[in-house]
Amino acid sequence: MVDFGISHRDGYSVELAKIADAEFLRCLEATQRSRRELVFGFISALKVLMIELPRGYTLSDAVVHVCAPDQQHRSRMRGVDFHYWSMPLSVVRVGSDRAGILVADPVTACLQMSAFCSREESTVLFDWLTRRSNSQKEENAQRLEELVETQRKFKGKEHARWACAHYKMNTDSSMESRFRLMLYENHLGEPMVNPLFVDPDTQRMWYMDLVLIEAGLVFEYQGKEWHSSEQSLENDSEKSLAMHKYGLMPIAVVSAFVFDPVKRKKFIESVKLIKKEREKTLTDEQKAIFVNLFRELR
Repeated sequence: MVDFGISHRDGYSVELAKIADAEFLRCLEATQRSRRELVFGFISALKVLMIELPRGYTLSDAVVHVCAPDQQHRSRMRGVDFHYWSMPLSVVRVGSDRAGILVADPVTACLQMSAFCSREESTVLFDWLTRRSNSQKEENAQRLEELVETQRKFKGKEHARWACAHYKMNTDSSMESRFRLMLYENHLGEPMVNPLFVDPDTQRMWYMDLVLIEAGLVFEYQGKEWHSSEQSLENDSEKSLAMHKYGLMPIAVVSAFVFDPVKRKKFIESVKLIKKEREKTLTDEQKAIFVNLFRELR
């Protein structure tokens, strides 16, 4: 398997691996039937590359999706959809030379999906390309921005430009990205992403998910895959105590606060109230302490 720069602890779940295996076999079968080298892109590329899929995309899962370099190369094949892609097409080979397929590289595949999902979900994909654990994040960011700012037109460019203006490097998960966008779009500010919290007394360090520094609010996403072990629960407890010691307010976040409209509304209203009250009562000295507690990643 090709190394795309992302570590196995960052989204390479058993579920994603199963999806990748199934899509790889479908793409391989389509290549063999076509008797020519196809380049798979869009949602098919995301699946094969084990990139976390965006929510609500409009492409069919019943077929595999192929990049056509021009309108003349689009053809009819059972179980295959051809999409004209006018932008430069960088590809990677997955599998062996004898039993392998060509897919659009991660940056191209994420960019292609801008036409088939919301601008917010495009941003989530762009965040994936530049996650903290992704060894290729700097290269991905540079190439992504170059492609989006080109004068050439492509389907979904408006979504891509919005996403390019709102993605953040050094995120850890898609849910953290969605929650960050929820805060932004509800006028709660632009949180710090994965800053390093350093306890001045003990010098112990923790990464925080999202921080609204001016109010001392620390949002921690409670994903069950990361917070279910005894060691994780103990670490979370120690981190929470350290935050309280310096006047920070930790707020646990679950996926329902993002996806359930009723719970989302109540959560936003509560956070707005808490933020307003804290900003009225916090002194300049306390705010300065908050700033000195965190080191933002570059």
